[in-house]
Formats: sequence, C-alpha cells, structure tokens
Amino acid sequence: MARSLSATVSTAESEYAEIVDWYQGLLEQVAPPAGLAWEPVRIGPTWRYANGWVLPTATLGWRILAWCG
Repeated sequence: MARSLSATVSTAESEYAEIVDWYQGLLEQVAPPAGLAWEPVRIGPTWRYANGWVLPTATLGWRILAWCG
C-alpha cells in the first residue's frame, strides 16, 4: 500500500509558519531588562512591553525572519 507524500512534504508557507511560531514562542519567554542605569530611547511604539511585548499587527519582519531561517 502506498503512502501519501502530502503528509511528509511541506510547503514553503507551512515552513514559514512553523519558523514564525517558533520565534514568537521564544519572544514570549523573554522580558525586557530591569534595573538599567538609564531608560532606553524609543521612537514610536517599538519595544513596548505591557504584560508581554506589544507587536505590530502588520509587518514584514516575521516573513523576513522566516525566509532567513
């Protein structure tokens, strides 16, 4: 009996999604540093932390990170 290859062959989209999920899970485990001698300069909402990182809803960053991975 032959097996279906669709169970073992993944698409680029599914690979990207797996890589993005891995990086997002890793990011959830990291909190910003505490006890710094000075407050970092931020422009815009970048690197905001409020009970978790505040991330943009639309960004190319995750796709670029997955492509590099």
